[in-house]
Amino acid sequence: MISQRGGSLCRFSGRLPETPDGLKAHRPRIFVVICDNQGWHRIGVVSSLVFSSLLNGNFLMKPPIVLLCAILLFANIGSSIASAGVIISFDPSMPSPLLAASSGTIDVLIQSDASDTLDFFEVKLALTPLALSLSGGVQFSSLQSDAQLTAPNYVFSSGSLARNTSTAVGTSTGGTFSGSDQTDDGMGGAIPVMLTTMPQLLFRLNLDALSPGSYSIDVVRDFTSFSGDQFDPVNTPILFSSTSGTITVAGDAAVPEPSSAVLLGLACVFGLLLRHASKKRHFREAE
Repeated sequence: MISQRGGSLCRFSGRLPETPDGLKAHRPRIFVVICDNQGWHRIGVVSSLVFSSLLNGNFLMKPPIVLLCAILLFANIGSSIASAGVIISFDPSMPSPLLAASSGTIDVLIQSDASDTLDFFEVKLALTPLALSLSGGVQFSSLQSDAQLTAPNYVFSSGSLARNTSTAVGTSTGGTFSGSDQTDDGMGGAIPVMLTTMPQLLFRLNLDALSPGSYSIDVVRDFTSFSGDQFDPVNTPILFSSTSGTITVAGDAAVPEPSSAVLLGLACVFGLLLRHASKKRHFREAE
């Protein structure tokens, strides 16, 4: 049975067999799952008696008990939706702030609040100017070093397809970056990893700072996915959430132009000559 509530679909899976006298012979458990843009997710288990009372209007239980069960059920649904699973965050850029006309890096981190198993990821990131900052003031370097592949805290440090095949993790075009990787044991097999609440390295991205300003870095959700099984024909995704990162670019130190430096030097020499001539004149007058 499928019921729609507020744009999301709830599926109640289970069967209530009946005896000839119309009474329920058993009270099996019913699994409650919810569907959102990430797919179907099991969120709870309740008895058939609760749902027969709630959905069929057959109030076999006292109304207060039915109401309490309904509150607990939908509270469970809300808490399950709020549980993010995979969480993407950003470390401050190095150096911080970046200096205009220089380069730096920023780390993208991954963790989980639900002990998710990760076997494959595909992530797209975007840079956006904040406030009055100029568009394009900071960009992803066209040539990425993929330094995360050799870092001990890389999420796939135990075996990475990109590292084993010397393949670039992603591509960048100015303000966007897209990258992916999957586990690999070196023989075509997968070695999924268990994510924990401890952040691990997903990307170490190279940045080019062009002009002063503040910029946000964000995950583009429609082009991002995580999977616990790279061979899953359905490609069942893992729920995820992300927080924005902020990159600050400071103005570089003012360097005099060559013409300005020459003029400054000539002025100093002229001043010294005037001082020397003045001293000679005073010395003659004293004689």
